[in-house]
Amino acid sequence: MVKNIIISKVIKQLEKYFLKQSGFALDGETYSMILLEYLEGMTHYRYALRVSNPIWDSEDIGQTIQELSSELRTNLPQEIYSSLYSTIPVKSTSNLVKYMQEQVFSESEITMLNNINAGNVEIEKGYLIKSIRLERLVIGKKVILIDKTGEYVVGKIIGIEKEAFRIIYQAQIDDEMKYLNWDDIENVLPYYA
Repeated sequence: MVKNIIISKVIKQLEKYFLKQSGFALDGETYSMILLEYLEGMTHYRYALRVSNPIWDSEDIGQTIQELSSELRTNLPQEIYSSLYSTIPVKSTSNLVKYMQEQVFSESEITMLNNINAGNVEIEKGYLIKSIRLERLVIGKKVILIDKTGEYVVGKIIGIEKEAFRIIYQAQIDDEMKYLNWDDIENVLPYYA
């Protein structure tokens, strides 16, 4: 249960950070890799967060670490942020990312990893996370939005309200423009007519 809460909160903040960096483009682009690696021997749940984004490949990695850490520290609850032992940006061309994309990636949002040697990185236990929201929330695309209460709506994605991080969609049921807060989106499913 604790693991699910940590993953949910961390992924939503990473998604918001990604959207800010991409100019709030809802185009299906997402991180190359999000890996939450469980660190053995800690007294509390502690994780190393390894994140890869092609945008960062040409940037100063030190600056990226500072910005990402600041974003997470500011926007995550203290108990969640303190469970992150380290935050490590990884180049999208690295052997670790290539291995994860070629050997491990699945259609699941969360894939559990056990005893893997990936690109010269030993991972005893970890979670490979896929951002379903970033991948499926594409302007002009019709999807099924499911909120935290389990309620769902079919709608066509119109855009994002930047300041409030609300998705703007046109509801299929009444053709009206509606909004859903990013943090309230539990899942996004493809819609097949």
